[in-house]
Amino acid sequence: MLAQRSRDTVPEMALRRAVHGLGFRYRVDLPIPGMRRRRADVTFVKWRTAVFVQGLFLARVPATSACTVHNGQWWRKSWRATSDGRRIPTPTSSSWGGCP
Repeated sequence: MLAQRSRDTVPEMALRRAVHGLGFRYRVDLPIPGMRRRRADVTFVKWRTAVFVQGLFLARVPATSACTVHNGQWWRKSWRATSDGRRIPTPTSSSWGGCP
């Protein structure tokens, strides 16, 4: 996964262009307070809102995702855990409220 871009991906750039075109201002690749090793793709600091853009491979869209050749067992386990309720950690800092 080292070859995978962590920012400036095609879906992320499309989102950023659309949001900027609507007149919103945002920060890119900003660390989230209270969440170690987690950076938001697009952050609206004024509203304390973070947006995470998930690609088709990680979202496991059936039409576009294929089973990987390398490390396939690990990926299947990871996808299963992700699909079980979309467990995404919420910020623990009191200044950034998590969505229910």
